[in-house]
Amino acid sequence: MPMVGITRLDGERLRFDTEEGKPLFWDLRQVVSSDRVAGELHVEIRSEPHPAPALLLIVEDPDFEEMLDSRRRLVTTGGVATLQLQFKRIGIVGLILLLVVVVPLSYFAFTDGSEAAHRLISIEKEKALGELVYKSLMKDLEICEDEALSAFLDRAVDELQETDSPYDCSVTVVRHEEANAFALPGGRIVMYSSLIEKCDSPAGVAGVLAHELAHIEQRHGLRQLLRSLGLLYFAGMVVGAGFEELETAETITEVGALLVSLRYARDHEEEADAIAILKLRRAKRDVGGIADLFKRLSEDHGLAALEHALGWLSTHPVTEDRIAAFEKADKEQSPETQSWLAEGVSWEDYQQACAGPE
Repeated sequence: MPMVGITRLDGERLRFDTEEGKPLFWDLRQVVSSDRVAGELHVEIRSEPHPAPALLLIVEDPDFEEMLDSRRRLVTTGGVATLQLQFKRIGIVGLILLLVVVVPLSYFAFTDGSEAAHRLISIEKEKALGELVYKSLMKDLEICEDEALSAFLDRAVDELQETDSPYDCSVTVVRHEEANAFALPGGRIVMYSSLIEKCDSPAGVAGVLAHELAHIEQRHGLRQLLRSLGLLYFAGMVVGAGFEELETAETITEVGALLVSLRYARDHEEEADAIAILKLRRAKRDVGGIADLFKRLSEDHGLAALEHALGWLSTHPVTEDRIAAFEKADKEQSPETQSWLAEGVSWEDYQQACAGPE
């Protein structure tokens, strides 16, 4: 039996107020199709329970079609109805343009474009993300607290960090047989004890720190994370209310594991190397330490095997060009170079400070 009333949108529902004043509601997902016929919008609605005869809602408001289509796009999750709706509106020419223009742009958005989304993320949000990941990772790692070693690392960070840096960077040393170091978004650097043991001098550790500080200050970790995930919704979430959607042990662990194992892009590595050299030179500190580390490992394992020799090098891959750049910088080193060691302190003491179990 036909009924007369007023149709309007009510959230994710269609609302129909009858002349008797009793409203009827249909979920927008029940809308099968909407077609304009002789100036009227004919909306076909699937009745509940299904199967049942479909209902036909006739709307005379000329603006209702656009409002209905827009709202349906927001709530339709199946994809099929949305695709049918859009194909009906754009036709074959529009579909071709969609494939030629939108698909490549979408690919860019989910790769390079997603990395560029880091500009939308505030430093505060980045720090919050880093702290969540740090706390999750530390649950499975043994922190080494040696006063003398910590003082050396803190002094190195203070000297090498940019004076106008928005980050308050710090180093945590953990006991681990794998030689590794990584920087988290927001300023945390984690260094494994085995990497300290592998370095022949404090200059090697300082070179690694300079490199990791460059990654932090250039937001390489965040940018690589966004690019690897390829999901702009992640950036939108971080820009938005906060990290409530991330704060589950499983999700944070997955993000942390991804950050630790993430291989930096070549341009990020080259940029971090160049900045590290500038940092060391500005502080009048030895540039050759990290070059010595690379050369020693190359001699011990061969360049091709380096990525398997050190965890740090699996995420910071070494090339002949990188080694050559540090060797060149070492030869150009100023004679004013200072030593990292305090008077009367042995580097071997630092190397053994966190070696093995307590």
